Amino acid sequence: MKATEANLLKFLRKSPQFVIPIYQRNYSWTEAQCQQLWSDLLRAGRDDNINGHFIGSIVYVERGLSTVTTQEALLVIDGQQRLTTSTLLIAALAEHFKAGQQYGIDDHPYLASGPMRALFEALRKAVLELDPCVTEEYLKLYVAYKAETNFVDVVPQAKRLRLSLNMPFSEIDDPKGLCTDVTNLGRWGNGDVEVGLSSVEELPYVMGLIRQSFDRQMGGPQDA
Repeated sequence: MKATEANLLKFLRKSPQFVIPIYQRNYSWTEAQCQQLWSDLLRAGRDDNINGHFIGSIVYVERGLSTVTTQEALLVIDGQQRLTTSTLLIAALAEHFKAGQQYGIDDHPYLASGPMRALFEALRKAVLELDPCVTEEYLKLYVAYKAETNFVDVVPQAKRLRLSLNMPFSEIDDPKGLCTDVTNLGRWGNGDVEVGLSSVEELPYVMGLIRQSFDRQMGGPQDA
């Protein structure tokens, strides 16, 4: 048996098929248990001091179960209740967003008023001015800025804006050392680079970091 730490979403990509043996008990989680998992995930996503949420161990066998697909099916020995709930949650979120529910700035309580609202407006203006192709999308938990796809996501918090830059941490040029490597950590937003924005004074430097993510997506430096 080999024990490794794994990000749930990356684990789910290991195989297109997870097999539950017939000797396993039926799915039995109640609404209360599902609600607890959802609350734990929200708490982890909103708190900078929590790097992820441990859902427990999943024991599986991955060899010799399938010759039909190019990827082996995984035989789940332990953890099927948590694994099933997690996949149902992901499917429900996908259906929810597919339904086209619209969000706006008023759906983010930390942006309702005060210094975070003013800081966000300054950041928003600067990001949209990067290029006419940049678009803005308000989601339930963050605000996404896209060219071809997301290049920076903004998670509003009580005392700062937490930014996720969609690029490898190894490629960011950050002389001040403000960025954090969040590779394989569970966070709201896209990308391996995280940086906080707490004041307008920090905005020029942070915009330099954001531009690196934007330029990388566009294939090279763009004209200002």
